[in-house]
Amino acid sequence: MEIVLHHFCTCLIVCIGYANDQLKVGAVILLAHNWTDITVGMVKCSSELQYNSVFIFSGVLNVLLWFWTRIYTL
Repeated sequence: MEIVLHHFCTCLIVCIGYANDQLKVGAVILLAHNWTDITVGMVKCSSELQYNSVFIFSGVLNVLLWFWTRIYTL
């Protein structure tokens, strides 16, 4: 349920920004989400396929990218 609320709020912020001619707000939100979505997919796939070295690498990369896009750049 939390992820549904998260996605709803993200879409709402992007749509309100577009409606109020604040495209930069939506662009920053979408950019922050796109980078970590790639590594989340890598974590899920490597976990299911039991590739431990890829799993550890993608997990660490995911955490680093998450902090960089959510904490450092914003």
